[in-house]
Amino acid sequence: MMNISLKHLTLQNLYGHSDFISTSAYKNAVFSRCNVRNSFRGFLLDSKLSKTEFSSSIFKNFLTTVVKTQEQDYYNQTINKYLVNIENPLNFTKCTFYGIKSLTYGSCINTCKPLYLDSCLFYDLQALNGGVIYSMSNVDIKHSTFNSCSAFETAGVLKQVGDNTTSLLITSSSFDKNEAKTFGCLYRWSHKWCNIQMSNYTNIKASDCVGVMEIASTDFDMYYCTFRKCQALVNNGCVLVRGPHHCEIWRNIFVSVKHNSESYVTAAAVYIADAVVTSRVAYSIFQDTSSTYVVSAGNNGKLNVLGCIFSSSRSVIWVFKRVMITDCKFNTRVLYPTFIPDVLLNAMQTPSDTNMNISFLNISYNNLGIAFLLSVAGTIALSIIQHKAVQYINHHKKSL
Repeated sequence: MMNISLKHLTLQNLYGHSDFISTSAYKNAVFSRCNVRNSFRGFLLDSKLSKTEFSSSIFKNFLTTVVKTQEQDYYNQTINKYLVNIENPLNFTKCTFYGIKSLTYGSCINTCKPLYLDSCLFYDLQALNGGVIYSMSNVDIKHSTFNSCSAFETAGVLKQVGDNTTSLLITSSSFDKNEAKTFGCLYRWSHKWCNIQMSNYTNIKASDCVGVMEIASTDFDMYYCTFRKCQALVNNGCVLVRGPHHCEIWRNIFVSVKHNSESYVTAAAVYIADAVVTSRVAYSIFQDTSSTYVVSAGNNGKLNVLGCIFSSSRSVIWVFKRVMITDCKFNTRVLYPTFIPDVLLNAMQTPSDTNMNISFLNISYNNLGIAFLLSVAGTIALSIIQHKAVQYINHHKKSL
């Protein structure tokens, strides 16, 4: 088996009846600083490749999926471990995809191999399902941006289906102006874990149901994420979690997330259905949402809502004692909602030497509350500065 390595390759106006590059005869494939534009054909990668890397490359104005592994049955939601080398993922680092249209699954990437994205940019992309990525294996996305991506049917950015070998990790990424008929951004079905953290979702839209994402049949954790101006024109404006075996949604911000359903089995921000165990939504802010229910649990799912702030009174549906609400605050607005550092949150929740007990729920839309919060933050910052100054003086005294 040979290796293939392409560096500083520039190609334009590619036509033909077969794929531009087929790697069935190679063991390793490395593409670096390539610039490929105006192509009717893409890269067909053999699933047995031991190493596949794309770095610092630009792919623009394709009329087909740019990178795909071997042909597969899209409706077969399993991975053939004997044919696919699952030990070595498909790697993309600092790559740019722009102006790509596909009438199939995934405009940029269609793969049954594990996928790793780091510091990539995806802009103005469109496909039938999975506007950017269609995956049947593990996906790891870090420090990447998805802007103006869409799907004609489902999942404006990522559609991921697979058995219990399939995991999803999204970290420090940005999603803006993505759209689909259903699942404006993400759809995932798998029995393995899903972790979404420190990511922003802005102006995401579904013309039918589920504005941002549906996470089905999995262990789900989501924290330090921001959702702004996301909506579904029918129901479930933001996040739908279906049949979780574990579900933790904490320290997230939802601002102006909306839908048009009055049903108690839907929600503008978070709806959890068929939960096997008690799910938890904690220490999050829900502001300027629809006048419908904001957080809800349905189909016998149990939900614990803890330490959250809601700008309206009609926020959490409480039916058949499935929902427990603890230490929440309603009809309360937060000025410039943003994340609260752990050190500040701990200081606010823990009594100090002067017996002051400041609750997280005391942050409200009034000058006194904001001034009080700023005074606490200033006190903590001042104490840190004083401590560093004492260390600096003591150090120089010893040197003298």
